[in-house]
Amino acid sequence: MNSIKQIAAALITNLALAGIAHTADLPVATDRLPDELLGCWKWNDTKLDKLDSIYNRNRASSEDCKGFGNMLISSDRYVMNNGNGEIDCRLRSVIFERRGEYRFRFQCGDEPAFKSTMTLRDNELTVRETTN
Repeated sequence: MNSIKQIAAALITNLALAGIAHTADLPVATDRLPDELLGCWKWNDTKLDKLDSIYNRNRASSEDCKGFGNMLISSDRYVMNNGNGEIDCRLRSVIFERRGEYRFRFQCGDEPAFKSTMTLRDNELTVRETTN
């Protein structure tokens, strides 16, 4: 009888560990932008695309990140310079989050809120914005 209890205990432990490993990949609810996205990003004008904007990590300080094409991401917003001035967009909600792939809702000033998908691969950030 002891061996049946030991087998059952081992089986339960293995199932619990498998469940923990599986849930590690599930989206995590949060109200802030992930740490891996924080910092200064420089627009990569050599990778022009009609739908996506491509950025490369720039090790500039927040003060040096104010130039044209730069985007500074903090925990609750991003600020970018598109050549017509600074655009300050606040995070309204995190819709989906999985390491390397994110979907957020932002609002920039008085403009309507919009969804933005950000995909991070190595030091390259792809941003696609869509309206509601």
